[in-house]
Amino acid sequence: DARVSALVDTAVAAEGRPWARLLHGCSKGARHGYQASYGQKQWEHVGYVFEQLKPESRLKLLHELSRLVPPPYQRPVFQAEAIMWAGILRDEIEVADRRTTSASRRQAAKELDREQRLSNINVRPRDQAGNHRPRSADSVSSDRNERSSVGRPVNPSCEVLVYVYVPGRVLPLFIRAVGTPRDNVVEFLFGQDAVYGSLGIDAKSRTKPSYMFWNREARGWTLYPKPHQPMFLLPGERLLYKDAYVSHLERLDYYKSQLLPADRERADTRYGRPLVGVPSSP
Repeated sequence: DARVSALVDTAVAAEGRPWARLLHGCSKGARHGYQASYGQKQWEHVGYVFEQLKPESRLKLLHELSRLVPPPYQRPVFQAEAIMWAGILRDEIEVADRRTTSASRRQAAKELDREQRLSNINVRPRDQAGNHRPRSADSVSSDRNERSSVGRPVNPSCEVLVYVYVPGRVLPLFIRAVGTPRDNVVEFLFGQDAVYGSLGIDAKSRTKPSYMFWNREARGWTLYPKPHQPMFLLPGERLLYKDAYVSHLERLDYYKSQLLPADRERADTRYGRPLVGVPSSP
């Protein structure tokens, strides 16, 4: 597919990396080159050179591949997989950025605390002989109380509504889970106490059931993100899961229509009043 080749070549060239340096020396003195993967044989390797490509570059490439019409190599599954991989990679990049920011903030806090401690030592009063006066018990106790009252602030939380098709039920289970607001999005983990408790799962067990996530962009079920991988939602967005062994999905179209806030009012008009146990549209 010439379109795929052009996008891959552009992405690799944009990185400006000296790929030739990664080539191994040839014992026979032959000159070797490098070639980025166009995904014909292994679609999951598309864009890689020696299995390498910066995450940001690959994310941009996947977005462009997912918008090709007709789909890459005339295969709709390639387009769906590009959309899915882009979502997973975007989450991984955001998690890495948060970790870097968090580490920088912790280091800055340590430096500030050290400076404050040194400052407190230097300003202690001296006696007539020029020696530091011992601190009173009340002063030491006061400082301890102040330090103990200062800690990591509690993260704000919000409610995230989750539908889960489980064995033995006709309609999905309705779970009120917890998310964390992050600027204009909501961070969510499926593997949390509220979800596991509602599903009757031991959070410490190493043999938990597998649940599949309805990916709106790919329009299909996927095992990603994993329960321990964070995902980022729109405010008011709901999620739909199913047990991997559940095949009969009663009123699936209705529940898919309940995921985005903008779709709910139209869905209530089309499908009638919300089902029992399903909250009204906000």
